[in-house]
Amino acid sequence: MNKKNVSVPLIILIIVVFSYAGIKKSYENEIGIFSISLNSSNPVASFNFQINGYSVMLDASSSYDDGEILNYTWDMGDGSIAYGKIVYYKYSAEGAYMVCLTVKDNDNNENSTCKKIFIDLTPPFTTHRIIPSSPNGKKGWYTSKVKIELIPSDNLSGINATFYKINGKRWKIYENFIEISEDGYHEISYYSVDNNGNEENEKRFEIRIDATEPYTICTFSRNESNGWFTKPVSISLNAIDNFSGVEETYCSVDSESLEKYEEIINLGEGIHMICYFSIDRAGNAEGITKREVKVDKNPPEIKLKSPLNGIYVFNKKIFNLNSTVVIGNITIYAETNDYLSGVKKIELYLNGEYKANSTSSELKYEIDERYFGIYRVKVVAEDFASNYASIEKNIFMLNLK
Repeated sequence: MNKKNVSVPLIILIIVVFSYAGIKKSYENEIGIFSISLNSSNPVASFNFQINGYSVMLDASSSYDDGEILNYTWDMGDGSIAYGKIVYYKYSAEGAYMVCLTVKDNDNNENSTCKKIFIDLTPPFTTHRIIPSSPNGKKGWYTSKVKIELIPSDNLSGINATFYKINGKRWKIYENFIEISEDGYHEISYYSVDNNGNEENEKRFEIRIDATEPYTICTFSRNESNGWFTKPVSISLNAIDNFSGVEETYCSVDSESLEKYEEIINLGEGIHMICYFSIDRAGNAEGITKREVKVDKNPPEIKLKSPLNGIYVFNKKIFNLNSTVVIGNITIYAETNDYLSGVKKIELYLNGEYKANSTSSELKYEIDERYFGIYRVKVVAEDFASNYASIEKNIFMLNLK
């Protein structure tokens, strides 16, 4: 800190001395001129600026001093010097310039301050990076979650912020990786702004995600009963995929090799195994569906084992006859067979009146009631495919019980 010298007028110091003898003596002693040092502060250099294209306005009005600032000198950072409290200057090229202000007051004290000024008319440049770097499915489709990184750059003033939006929704400030996992088409828009307010043109790109496998609907030409078809059946396969679309459907019948499905499958009588699955255009494949298709178009076979033609006396055949005659009690015995779906039940009717049933392949029922005349015996069999068969036989019965 500099010192300021201040002159002080002559001070006369008169000393009066009285002697013991009562003699008065006067002395004048000139002390002389002396200096008193007082502190004086340096000025404070401060400035603000405004940029407009290549031009800049520099304002040092915020600088101050305890005295008076007499000189404002500007080093413009490009080799040029300017003077004045407020300076207007135009640079010839973009760049980062260190502008320094030096102020000097009336006591010849001075101070300086510097600020970096960016003449930046070029907007930032932003690129994007997708992870995975290329579609991991077919035909440009991603089959998993996608992460997106936005990479902004600016050579001068630096990046202020990067903005993005997805599918036209509101803009968001980019801070970290963008993750998209939802199936569908997604449009990502983005741009950056630098610290000088230069705004990049909006950029867009699209990603397509289909991480969901298709599903196949199997349709039959007729309804089944208890899991069985009673007539030949036709099968059509219809695959559905909500995003990339169906590429192919494959199927096999009865352990044959899987082949491309192209036409309706026709199945006749028997127990069949059909396998099928579909693949979408993104490469997602559904799991193989196995389905048993059972066709039984024939009713059960029925045999009346007893009574046959002949004369029966108390449940015992005596001799053959072209018709059936029963004297006394008799056991009705019927046997059924079904080679596919199996016998579900057998029912016995006598003159239309229900008498008995069986859920096995045989039915035995003893008739030991008072009868006289011709009676119609009817046996009805049903298989698990709901096919029915019946046989009837007229019997002359005499039981005087």
